[in-house]
Amino acid sequence: MVSQEKWDKMKRLIDELGEMVTRGPLPLQRMLEIRGFLMYVVRTYTWMNPYIKGMHNTIDSWREGRAEDGFKMTAKERRSIQALLAEAMGLPCRRAEGDGEEWATVVSPGTEEGVVLETVLPKERFLRDLEYLRELTSTTTPPKQLYWAAHESAFYVIGDASGKAKGSALVEQYGVDYESGAWNLEWRLKSSNCREVENLTDRLERLVQEGALQNHEVFLITDNSAFKGAYYKGHSPSRELSDIVF
Repeated sequence: MVSQEKWDKMKRLIDELGEMVTRGPLPLQRMLEIRGFLMYVVRTYTWMNPYIKGMHNTIDSWREGRAEDGFKMTAKERRSIQALLAEAMGLPCRRAEGDGEEWATVVSPGTEEGVVLETVLPKERFLRDLEYLRELTSTTTPPKQLYWAAHESAFYVIGDASGKAKGSALVEQYGVDYESGAWNLEWRLKSSNCREVENLTDRLERLVQEGALQNHEVFLITDNSAFKGAYYKGHSPSRELSDIVF
């Protein structure tokens, strides 16, 4: 756990962020300073990491290639913007060899290279994160971080969600609890990464709600690197993956 002094400072900084939002554009330099301290505390309380993503998006929103919500533009969004800019500027669009996709040599929206703004506008994800950070830091004293499980037996949650189907298994000392099913049309249209993440996350959340994992060490097992990265980092460049982890 962090010291009482650092916990109190974090609570003050979160309150300061809330006040800054009410005054309009956010001073970029002060945002960077506050983020630096929050990241120090997050090293101890890693479960806060998903709620820092909105701050990252807001601080870096001035950079080239960022969408309106602060996330990095996808390749499809970049091509769409470039095509619109090229059309507005009267530049021809042609197809790149081999990939069949239109492209134009134009710069996507953003700030000129080497130019840093003094203020940034808060993004929707930041406002949402701020609400939860207030709740997570509402305790008077810093919470204790559990590093050793109370029970000797570990739980292993294994899942896969390729194609139209999904399945997951809970492996523990008394046996295996397996379930499987099919995705509805809405989820079939999403990326395979999203389905992999949702499959394991949904199973894990239901186990927590049932109280099955209380005081047990839990291992999530997946062959999906995107989920692994999002799980350990607490967020992802992908909007959908970040929302699922959130």
